[in-house]
Amino acid sequence: MNGISLSAADTCRGPLVLVNAQHPYRGGAPALSPALGAEDILLEKTAAALLAECVRAAGAAGEVVPVSGWRPRAQQQSIWNDTMEKEGEAFTKQFVAKPGCSEHETGLAVDIVATDNQRLDDTQEQTPETIWLHENCWRFGFI
Repeated sequence: MNGISLSAADTCRGPLVLVNAQHPYRGGAPALSPALGAEDILLEKTAAALLAECVRAAGAAGEVVPVSGWRPRAQQQSIWNDTMEKEGEAFTKQFVAKPGCSEHETGLAVDIVATDNQRLDDTQEQTPETIWLHENCWRFGFI
């Protein structure tokens, strides 16, 4: 397998963005659109359109609900702080991205749930909608 080499600047440009603890997000707020018509859940505008196409292709319009999309760094900081206070350091470091290291800050990440199972936990993986999305989301630019 051939590898690719990217500069630090290349990891946060365009629709292919690497964001994690080793590669903090360096971009700004993207142009945003509502995700699946949810006015309070925003995504980068192209990602919002592709998510709508993906859900239509799944035949799941109205069967999935976005619960979290783009969030500004201040909101990620608040989530980090609240979780640290309620759950402690070990839990927070394992399950919450540090501010600046969350894919949600790019506007390219979205958490969705099935309408008949609105828990964002392991049970979500067993819903027909999530199974289809896991198998097909890559066709629409999602991982």
